[in-house]
Amino acid sequence: MKNKQSQSQRRARKTSAPSRARTNKRAVLRKSEWSDLESVLGHSFRNNMTLRQALTHSSYAYEQKPDADGAKYPHNEQMEFLGDAVLGFLTARALYDHFPSFREGQLSRARTQLVRAEYLAEVGRKWGLGKWIQLGRGEERSHGHEKNAILADTVEAIIAAIYLDGGTTAAEQCVMKHIVEPGLHLLIPETSTGLMQNDPKSELQERMQATSGPSPAYQVIKVHGPDHHPVYEVAVHLRRRIEQAPYLSAHGSGSSKKQAEQNAAMEALARMNEPAKV
Repeated sequence: MKNKQSQSQRRARKTSAPSRARTNKRAVLRKSEWSDLESVLGHSFRNNMTLRQALTHSSYAYEQKPDADGAKYPHNEQMEFLGDAVLGFLTARALYDHFPSFREGQLSRARTQLVRAEYLAEVGRKWGLGKWIQLGRGEERSHGHEKNAILADTVEAIIAAIYLDGGTTAAEQCVMKHIVEPGLHLLIPETSTGLMQNDPKSELQERMQATSGPSPAYQVIKVHGPDHHPVYEVAVHLRRRIEQAPYLSAHGSGSSKKQAEQNAAMEALARMNEPAKV
């Protein structure tokens, strides 16, 4: 009887072992795998699966088979949503403290500049996220780890991961150190030039009208990326001579046509404010 039970138990262990192995491969990570990134972020994760999910793009998750229980591979889209909200709140609070004389519209526009995709993508590059993001084969082939939209979304997902793992204080420390404080020096000079008074497209329109020039002409020059994460590339053309920039053109990109146009206008304004080259 004892031998039969032991044989039965052994058979049960052999049957269940592959299922456990699959689960463990997906659920258990060595701490050393993420130590370099944690050092950059300034946060040590108690649950490193939270960080792994933040680094997993939907294109990678869709290529993975469900586990033994039928659960789909987790990806970071919901975390992007949460991270966007956490980042917006923490940035708004920081700007409220730093610029007590700003009106509501000025604060809103300042926040927009600190949370725009291009700026967050640069933060992601400084973190070295490209080598950590898990992408599907198609995104890998199209150099998805270099795309602004994917980098920016991953930064938002990581902010959510830090918030979920360490709470508001941990998320605030990360946002202040890596996003708000480096970006404040970009905002302060702009307050003296009036660029904070309007959104970039409106500001550019007013600058053109002041010089009796025609309205800026925006053109979508490229749309790329997957259907669920398109990236728009837009050029803006200023047809008449403005200050020291004759027939100036500028480019911008974003996850929507509107966002790309705003970023193109912002680039045009920055170039118009550059000192003339002799």
